[in-house]
Amino acid sequence: MIDLFNVGLRTVMCLLFILFIVKPMLMALVRKDVNQVTIDEMALAASQAAFDAWNHPPIKHFYDNPDLALFMANHPDLVLPDLEEFKAKLLAEEQAKEAARIKREEEEAAIALAAAEEEQRRIEEERIAQETQAEKERMDAIAAAAHAVVMEANKPRAQPTEEDAGESLADMRKRMQAETKKAPVIPPELLSGNSYEDKVMVMRMIADHDKDRVARVLRNMIRGS
Repeated sequence: MIDLFNVGLRTVMCLLFILFIVKPMLMALVRKDVNQVTIDEMALAASQAAFDAWNHPPIKHFYDNPDLALFMANHPDLVLPDLEEFKAKLLAEEQAKEAARIKREEEEAAIALAAAEEEQRRIEEERIAQETQAEKERMDAIAAAAHAVVMEANKPRAQPTEEDAGESLADMRKRMQAETKKAPVIPPELLSGNSYEDKVMVMRMIADHDKDRVARVLRNMIRGS
C-alpha cells in the first residue's frame, strides 16, 4: 500500500514538473510568427518619439546639478516656478508688445494722413484765394476803364455852330473821324457795383456807344441835304 502511494506521488510530481517547468522552456524555444502590424506600430511610435525629442530638447532638471540638488534637499519647502506658467507669461508680454506696436503704427499713420489732408486743404485755399484775387483785379481794371470812359464823356465839348450845317459831306466825314469818340454816360451806381451783372451792364453800355455814333452821323447827313 505504501509502495502504491509512493508511486502515485512520484507520478504527480513528474507531471507537475513537466507542466510547469519543461513545457514553458519548450514553448520559449519554439519560433513565434512575426506580427508585421505590431512591428509597424512600434517603429512608428519610436520614430515619433525621436522626432519629438529632436524638436523639444529635454529640460534640464535641477537634480542634474549636484549643488542645486543639495540646495533643494536642504530647502524642501522651496517651490520651483511652473515652466508652463512662465511661458504663458512671456507669451502674454510679447502679445502686449505687439499690440502696442500696432497701435503706435496706426496712430502715426493717422497723424500723417491728417497732416497730408491739412496740407491739401491749405493748398486748395491758396489756389482759391489766388483765383479770387485775380478775378477781383480783373473786375477792378474793367471798372477803372469804365470810369475813365465816363470821365472822358463828362468833359465839356464845343457846341455845333451854324457853319457845321453848311459843310460838305466829305468835310463832315473828316471831322467825325478826327473827333474823339463819344463815350456812353454810365450811372455811378453801376460803377460802384461789384456784382457780375453790374460789370456786364457796364460793358454793354460801352458797346452801345457805336449805335449812338451812327445815329448822329445820319442826323448830320439829313441836315446837310
